Amino acid sequence: MKRGEIPALYETAQTALDWKKKMVQEVQRNTVVRYALALCLLAFAILINPYFLLAVAGGIVGHELELTNEIICWLLSIAVLLVAGVILLKGRTAEARKRIAFAVAAAILMVILVEVLLQAAVWAGGKFQTGSRGRPSLLSHSAYAEKDWAKQLLTEWKQTPLDYEPFLGWDRRFFKGKFVNIDAGGVRKTWNPEFLEESPREIYMFGGSTMWGAGARDDFTIPSWVSKQLDAAGVNARVHNYGERGYVFLQEIVQLILLLREGQRPDLVVFYDGVNDVYAAYQAGRAGAVQNTAQMRAKLSTPQPSTWACFRMGVEQLIKTNSVIYKAIDRIAAASQGRGTGREVAALYDEDELARLSEDIVRQYGKSLLLLKDLSRIYGFNYICFWQPVSFLEKTLTEEEFGSDPRIRDECLARLSGKVHALLQQKPLDNHIDMVDVLAHRTQSVYFDFCHITEEGNEMVSQRITSAIIGKFSNGTVDKSSEQ
Repeated sequence: MKRGEIPALYETAQTALDWKKKMVQEVQRNTVVRYALALCLLAFAILINPYFLLAVAGGIVGHELELTNEIICWLLSIAVLLVAGVILLKGRTAEARKRIAFAVAAAILMVILVEVLLQAAVWAGGKFQTGSRGRPSLLSHSAYAEKDWAKQLLTEWKQTPLDYEPFLGWDRRFFKGKFVNIDAGGVRKTWNPEFLEESPREIYMFGGSTMWGAGARDDFTIPSWVSKQLDAAGVNARVHNYGERGYVFLQEIVQLILLLREGQRPDLVVFYDGVNDVYAAYQAGRAGAVQNTAQMRAKLSTPQPSTWACFRMGVEQLIKTNSVIYKAIDRIAAASQGRGTGREVAALYDEDELARLSEDIVRQYGKSLLLLKDLSRIYGFNYICFWQPVSFLEKTLTEEEFGSDPRIRDECLARLSGKVHALLQQKPLDNHIDMVDVLAHRTQSVYFDFCHITEEGNEMVSQRITSAIIGKFSNGTVDKSSEQ
């Protein structure tokens, strides 16, 4: 090699190295741009996905997408995903594409395998079964875990049918079981003495699912405990359980009006409320609503759902009801957010909005009390209204109670409950008794979710109610002989 050729070769090699370095940098820049573009397209595909749109529009506006718009959104979302996939795979070798496809398929199979294994674990150990909305099953609670009747009770409780009821919204239908029995009028069986003296005092008890007896056998609901305690005290009375799932105070008054229209005349009417009135307002973002108003409005806005809409809702319900992974994620999300897992409108309220909502709740409750007072005067019955206990207002909770329901950690709902209770304490109301502290001295876990209590809890609540009833009778304010 000639002496003058060495610098030329060096310069050529350096040029080649610079070009290669520049190409590598260019490829890296293109890769970053490609990945960034693909991620943007993936985000856009999520934003225009109908499920995301329904989560926003359905939860805030309260309606669903029209079928045509939903199909367009689905097609556009799929098209954007395909474009994102092409961008990610562009320039890759066949081997690299196979590895990506294998990784995606492996991830899907892994999710399916985890779900199957979790389902098997749930099936193998019933006490580890999760309840609705990510809550532990009733069977895992210490009050039920060792009871041979608990599983049958839970099965019957879930099987009790609900149906539309004019003026009320919904009501139970006839059901006959070992521990849960409902007559043709939708009234749950209550323990009453086999033999009563002539003309017993008729006591009607109204409330939500806590009065109805969620988690309790027929003979151990609040009305049944009251009947037993009155019988032990020598009071000649027959108790009727008109509690119903989700009912608010005004619904119960309407239910009483319907009974009065049919000619029924109680001597004493007992109302046990608070939780549903607050929670229904929390859901809807306004006082005076019934529970699940948004869902009912959505159903009424689409009286004839399309086949596709029915299919989608069926798939959604199947996943939400049966997927252990979904329930676990739902529970974790609720705990991390410090609020409920549903679409509660007031969950986004600030302190001023919560204060106004609490004032409206108390105002509506007071108006309903005035209506009840007029009814009692016209139809000649007496009444007592109780403001029920709830986990939010307890000074202490056991570890088991605290972990029983994500809603117990819903700080916004807890503040709303506290504000409403504080306002009620400042407002004198006729025949109204605050009993939020009735479970304060419990020595065991009685809450199995944020508001429902065990049979032992029902007994503690009923003792306070029975004492008030006997006080009414002793004062002569409820006199069977004065009935017209």
